[in-house]
Amino acid sequence: MKRTLLLMFACTIAGVSQVAAPDLDRDGIPDSKDPCPSTHPGAPAISVGCSALDVAENPGHLTKPIIADLEGIAADLKLQRDVLRDLYSVDLLPAISEWKLATQRTASGDLCGSTSGYAIGLTRLSEALAVMQKVYDAYRLTKGASHNTVIRYTLFLAQIKSAHQRAVSAKQVFDRLCSSVRGNRSEGVITKIDDASRRFEIDDRMAVGMTSAFSTKDAIYVGRRVIVNGPQLSENTSLASTLVAAVPGSPSVNGGLFSDCLQIRFLPVQKMDPGFQGPFLKHRLDGYLLPQISRGPWQTAIPEGYAMEEGMAIGAEDVGCQAAAPGRYRRYSLDVKVGNTTVATDLDATDLPVKLSNGGTMTVTTRLREGSLYNKIPDREEILVVRQYQVNKFDNGDFCEAYYDTTTFEIEDGDLQTFRETRLNSFDGTYIGSLGPNLQFYAEGYTTYGPGVQSSFPAISGVLLNSKFAIYSHDFYQRDALYNFEKYGVNRAGGLKFPKIHGTRNGGPFAFSCKLPKLIRDRIKDCGTTFTYLRLPFAGGSPNWDVTRDPINLYGAWEPEDGWRFKLWGPNRAVLAARGGVVEIAGNDMVVLHQDGTRGFYSNVSSTKAVGDSFYRGAVIGSLNAGLSMDFTNLWKDGHFVHHTFSVPVPGTNFIASCATPLVGNPL
Repeated sequence: MKRTLLLMFACTIAGVSQVAAPDLDRDGIPDSKDPCPSTHPGAPAISVGCSALDVAENPGHLTKPIIADLEGIAADLKLQRDVLRDLYSVDLLPAISEWKLATQRTASGDLCGSTSGYAIGLTRLSEALAVMQKVYDAYRLTKGASHNTVIRYTLFLAQIKSAHQRAVSAKQVFDRLCSSVRGNRSEGVITKIDDASRRFEIDDRMAVGMTSAFSTKDAIYVGRRVIVNGPQLSENTSLASTLVAAVPGSPSVNGGLFSDCLQIRFLPVQKMDPGFQGPFLKHRLDGYLLPQISRGPWQTAIPEGYAMEEGMAIGAEDVGCQAAAPGRYRRYSLDVKVGNTTVATDLDATDLPVKLSNGGTMTVTTRLREGSLYNKIPDREEILVVRQYQVNKFDNGDFCEAYYDTTTFEIEDGDLQTFRETRLNSFDGTYIGSLGPNLQFYAEGYTTYGPGVQSSFPAISGVLLNSKFAIYSHDFYQRDALYNFEKYGVNRAGGLKFPKIHGTRNGGPFAFSCKLPKLIRDRIKDCGTTFTYLRLPFAGGSPNWDVTRDPINLYGAWEPEDGWRFKLWGPNRAVLAARGGVVEIAGNDMVVLHQDGTRGFYSNVSSTKAVGDSFYRGAVIGSLNAGLSMDFTNLWKDGHFVHHTFSVPVPGTNFIASCATPLVGNPL
């Protein structure tokens, strides 16, 4: 029985199932790993899992991670006080700017013109890499070179090199995208509309996507012949910049009894990952209407309007539309524009949610179409009502940030059963004051209860303000998975899913998501002024290992930092991970990124790990080069060294010193 329960537990954690993983587009890549889960059937891939249409619609899935990494590198370079600072303004900022503009041009339908922007940005990035390589090579040969500066230069070189390699690959994809263009016009009869994916089909064969600035003055509905203006791609797909009806019509405007029977709705953040069909929670817009919001000095006030945060969507709800007469069909639907951009066409209550990428003036047109039930071609079309709403877009977490009693926990890597308890003690937010009183918090997680502190796992329970809940080494959020936010409503591993505040305004409900705190789960010991996260990176102990200690000054003698380099000697011995993490640099010099943003540096090590590999504390990561000693340094966070202690076995005893700083000459 115990063995069965343990197996069930392990399967629950690992997500093991006999059912095949969902794969909507049947391209062999599970939706959870597929950057483009809606690839048109038969469309060849120009990058992993993505067709030309997929890339044209969403170039950001390739460029955003690269741009984010470059911005992170640029932010670190800006803090430097040597020659590296010049890379920040001379090469990296122009490269970032060019790639952002090129991404916008691609999304707007300029598939070939945008390639010049990617090329210019890649050239600037190549120049940055060449300069960084030259600085690195020259400094390593400098007599008396600071060990710490070598570490910094090594890390920056590896980061820029990694970004450059991915930029080269992305540029090749955009070149292939340009090569796939076969024309600039398509025509046919609309046979299917999918507002959630911003696509429709013509003549049951050609998939048509919409550019980021797609617009049309004509109604779009199934059965209408249309002319699509925009690049036609080689695999029977097209990208629409504009669209016109091949046979123009002039629908009458008539309010009528049922003009408001189909209404626009806001959908707060909830499960919306690819393949999920609902049900969905829909709110009237009333609860999201906020007064003007004042901001800090020199910042423009946010005007009165309807608040939407990143991750929310729009939908339609039938509140009593009249049925059709016998032998006839009747369809009520909404056309939605934000500014001049069409975001939804022929939207009805059965359609999937549609996300808004920008705020602005939202125009909602309610249409009625009627026709014969047998041919489904409308012989009557009316515009029932046109309404406008000012929509203000907010970042996810602007309205709420949650706080826990404890955010640092002692859980061994890979231990799937042990948990630690914490409590959600409060919440706050930049614009929370505009929501009014009586706010309630709600999230989902594993609550704790009873004497001896038990966890509800695997059962998920509601977490309210002041609720206690369990933190495990595993989490809803998974680092390597796509669509974490769409599945769980969170952007980091905070032990909860779909955290939100909710209430009522203007007679209607509202809900906004909460940002969760950063958690550190792998502490070994609370040492008072500091914590221990590290175990000595070797096995066996004395007489095979001993230690020397050298002080490190990050920026030179005039600005000393509280950091130490440990020189560990034990030739041909296995090197263990002092702390779990992800490999950023592999080889003779190895850098590991830890979960709190600090880094571990292992020098003179024959690494057995590759860049991107993750592992637990204590895993074998390499061996010490013969005849050399290993340098281990707990690297900086935000440009500074972090003081650290070790968990150290005391030779000749069974005692573990959990808050130790090894001294020069200590046998280990």
